[in-house]
Amino acid sequence: MVRVAVDIIHQACLEHINRGSVESLLFILDSHPGYLHRLDDQGRSLVHAAANIDQRRCIEALSERGANLDATDQQGASALHLATAHGHIEAMEALIVAGAELDLVQQGSGETALHLAAAHGRQLAAALLVAKGADPNSRGSATSPLHHACANGSLPIVKLLLRAGADVNARDHRQRTPLHLTAMSGKLEIALLLIAAGSEVDAAEITGTTALAISILRADRRFFHLMMQRRALVNMRDRQGLSPLHWAAQGAHVDFCLELLRCNASINACDQEGRTALFLAAEQGHRHVVEVLLVRGADRLLAARDGTSPLTRATSLGHGEIVALLDNRVAPDPDATPLGVAILPP
Repeated sequence: MVRVAVDIIHQACLEHINRGSVESLLFILDSHPGYLHRLDDQGRSLVHAAANIDQRRCIEALSERGANLDATDQQGASALHLATAHGHIEAMEALIVAGAELDLVQQGSGETALHLAAAHGRQLAAALLVAKGADPNSRGSATSPLHHACANGSLPIVKLLLRAGADVNARDHRQRTPLHLTAMSGKLEIALLLIAAGSEVDAAEITGTTALAISILRADRRFFHLMMQRRALVNMRDRQGLSPLHWAAQGAHVDFCLELLRCNASINACDQEGRTALFLAAEQGHRHVVEVLLVRGADRLLAARDGTSPLTRATSLGHGEIVALLDNRVAPDPDATPLGVAILPP
């Protein structure tokens, strides 16, 4: 098919599609049959145009005349891709009944219609595609429809895809599972569904980050507590050697630190640079975290690989209160639980 600029006859076809004037459209095509396959300057056919505005009858008429339902535009999108992205159910039904390819992969993005339904939160569109046999694990790209649904926090679509057999531990281009993306959105109900379906709680993405670490980085206490309930590994480290306790200490999350230590987090674990959680807390000036760690036995003398101790680092940054604690000039609070900090239940 040759792509040409829209001409008067083509423009008339498009206007009839916009109005839903099937008879007028067919009258033109009877006189000028070549326009059935004419493309506009975006590479879109008359079927694309009809799908884009949910003109079911026009799609049916064009299909009966032999239009190519799976033709793709310059972005690699078919008419079904467009209809799905817009949630045009009638257009989708017409295309599917007429034989459009359900799992056609969009060139460039590598996504199918089901990917688009999940990405745009189109619950009815996703349900229609699954009911008609779309593959929930079809992947022209690394991202799966379930990844999209979890990233968007779309509980109904997540349920739909899981019932359809979506791979709960599928990995995207960053080696993230759907649970990673759910941790980023903080949707507990979705996380519970994923875990019940067999999601690997301790799966690590490309940098070694787990869902537990993400909950700490986001200061998401409810998600953190869920991960701890599911016995997430508290001593698992990322590629920088950072453990959940490192992240909690660096972020001044006293309650996270206490819960991690209660679950046997290694208090003197070192990252790739030899820094402990105490070192990071001292560096950031987080007095209450420093107190918690000292009371629970953190080694105040353990230096980083470059020989810098927590005391030296705190001194260089002017953290006077931290220096006093580390230099034994001030005793840490034996309770080490500042007022206002909610301790997570066991």
